[in-house]
Amino acid sequence: MNQEPYRAESEQEKGTLARGLRLLSVLAAVGKPTGLSELTQITGFSKPTVHRLARALVDLGYLEQAPAPSFCYSLRPKVLELGYNYLAGLQVRELASPLMRSLSEQFGENVTLSLLDGSEVVYVERLEARPTGLFFKTSVGSRMPVYCSSMGKAILALLPDAHRSKVIDGCSFEKYTEFTITDRKTLEEELATIRQKGYAINDQEMELGVRSVGAPIFGDRGLPIGAINISAPSVRLTRQFLEEEVAPVLVKCAMEISLSRPYLDGNGSAERF
Repeated sequence: MNQEPYRAESEQEKGTLARGLRLLSVLAAVGKPTGLSELTQITGFSKPTVHRLARALVDLGYLEQAPAPSFCYSLRPKVLELGYNYLAGLQVRELASPLMRSLSEQFGENVTLSLLDGSEVVYVERLEARPTGLFFKTSVGSRMPVYCSSMGKAILALLPDAHRSKVIDGCSFEKYTEFTITDRKTLEEELATIRQKGYAINDQEMELGVRSVGAPIFGDRGLPIGAINISAPSVRLTRQFLEEEVAPVLVKCAMEISLSRPYLDGNGSAERF
């Protein structure tokens, strides 16, 4: 499931994005709640433009507005994700690469690393041991729904209750195959099993003829930020082999990656969830 890189539709759209980022940068530099007039003065934008941008950023969760009488704008913790996701991706990818190569060599199958993004997982590294010949072509930057991917379910199962519920709220539950989970109750039941086992299986839920096993990678505060998996055509990977031979090695590898991450201390660090 490849996604084309995002391209701005017009110069106007590019300008809007640039002005929105400029507004966030100004608020970060000021370091305190700031009113519309002051933001207008600092940015040099018109008051209607600042108001429109600020309201859009409020709706997206990056800003919050104080009630009357100040109506000042300030940054919300979500802005930390803009940098944190990038840094986390770099850290995990660098640490995971040698272990992923070892897994790929040991089992002779494809190994993928992903990070959680909303109700999807985003591929940040992928090692292809051999071509699959399958319909869905996956590469770095590809996205998969959490509810029908082994990495997505592995992450989802270990999230705190409130965050897990929010992620599931965003799931479309589109039916890709006859094996796809299409309702919340069934998904929750499977996630409970995954919590006990420590790994997740995708048995032809996204595409017929494809199986995979995924294990979570933990970041700061011991919360899951991503996962790795091994995938292959079902004719090469039986479910029994995944459960008995591959899963224990994969879980151990995911834990090694988690333990090797440089954890932030508790002073001013960004808590992802």
